[in-house]
Amino acid sequence: MDKGAIFIVRKISIEFLKPAKLDDQIIIKTKLLKCGKVTFDFSQEVYLKKEEILCQALVRCGCLGTKDFKPVGLPSYLHKGMKSLL
Repeated sequence: MDKGAIFIVRKISIEFLKPAKLDDQIIIKTKLLKCGKVTFDFSQEVYLKKEEILCQALVRCGCLGTKDFKPVGLPSYLHKGMKSLL
């Protein structure tokens, strides 16, 4: 990422459906849902053995400048790459 910019989690909504135990092998699936100039949204699902969903989340992230912690646009190469995933 460009120097002078960081990602932050602005909002997260998590629903815990079932517990996992220590040493369980889990699978985490992530899907980009939306990509704006400053923020992007994605979903995550946690599975046990590919079919049993344990947890699901919606996450909104943003990009801030490191000097003043104010919103800045995503670096162009990153924005372009993320948009190609939609």
